[in-house]
Amino acid sequence: MSALKNPTLRKLRNRNLTAIRYRTADQVQHGWILKRGPKLLHVFLIGIGKRRLDRTEQRFVLELSS
Repeated sequence: MSALKNPTLRKLRNRNLTAIRYRTADQVQHGWILKRGPKLLHVFLIGIGKRRLDRTEQRFVLELSS
């Protein structure tokens, strides 16, 4: 499950996905976690697509709860 037509927090929670805010050097991207691995975090970012984040990039991820 990669792309949702109109992603909302409610839709993500109903699909057991975790919404995130990923902070880059010049902007903030929103998306959700697809898979957690021991070394990589697989995420889908709106406007960018699928990405794999290693441990050094995972510190810029903030999980959104509500």
